[in-house]
Order: sequence, then C-alpha cells, then structure tokens
Amino acid sequence: MYLEMDREKRKRIIVVSLVTIFILFINFAPKIIYVNITRSLPLGIYLAIPGMNIRRGDIVVYEPPTRVYTFMKERAYGKGNEQFLKRVGAIAGDSYGVMDGVLLINGEEKGLIKEFDSSGNPMPVMTGLHVVPDGQFLPLGDQVNSLDGRYTGPVPVGKIITRVVPVLTEW
Repeated sequence: MYLEMDREKRKRIIVVSLVTIFILFINFAPKIIYVNITRSLPLGIYLAIPGMNIRRGDIVVYEPPTRVYTFMKERAYGKGNEQFLKRVGAIAGDSYGVMDGVLLINGEEKGLIKEFDSSGNPMPVMTGLHVVPDGQFLPLGDQVNSLDGRYTGPVPVGKIITRVVPVLTEW
C-alpha cells in the first residue's frame, strides 16, 4: 500500500511538473508557439514559421492598429492589447466589400457580416467596394463574429509578427 501511494504521488508530481514546464515554455520562451483561445480560427496550438512573404490563406499573428485597440476598449472586447491570429483574406491590390450582408473578396463570397455585436451594438461594417492598399492585408477569421477586416479594414503588413501553422487544433 505504501509503495502504491508513493507511485501515485510521483506520477502526480511528474504530470504537474511537465504541465508547469510546458506552460512556462509557451509563455516565456522565444515566441515560436502561439495558443489560440478564441473561436475566430480553430482553437489550439500554432507554430511560428520563418518567412514573411504572405499569401492569401496564410495564418498570421499581428498587432492590430491603434484604432482597433481603441474600438475594443470602447466595447469592452478583451483587454485591448491582444495580438490577433487570423488568416490573410486579401493582399495588396485585391478588392473587398460588403453586399447584401456578405463579404466579397475579388468578387467571391467569403463570409457573412454581423450588423450588431452580442450586446446589440452596431458593428462598423466596411460597406462599398474597396481595394487593399500597397503594404497592407485584410485579416479574416473563420467565424462571422471574429473582429477582423470585415469590420476594421486592412492592416499594415508591418504589424505582422509571424506566420504560423496549426500543430494541434480542434479541427
């Protein structure tokens, strides 16, 4: 009985130690691992990859422009200093806009638009036809309630921290 208890205790200590080391690694190691805890893309662990030549469909980690942080603070969406993890929906020269509640990129339907947030506040929908300016990209989440380019517009490419690929996700 004494030996069994010791084994169980050792197992718990080992598991707790490994989880602690993993959490410390994720939070304090050079940022090569990113954890997505929002529903804008699949929940899970993403790995940074070198190279910054972005293409449509790439997943990037970026700092939103100040105007987005200001909007987040006004609406109490998070802390207002988060890094975002989104797909590159459009690149410089691509057209985008909203028609009949649908986001169009280069004439193709890419997702719906929400007119109001979960608190009933109107969302700043990017109505009309626009072109992504040089040196910018349009971030896009997989979900309609993702705070992304369909509501905030393009972001300077210089705001991108890294490209990432999913390693372990819910899908």
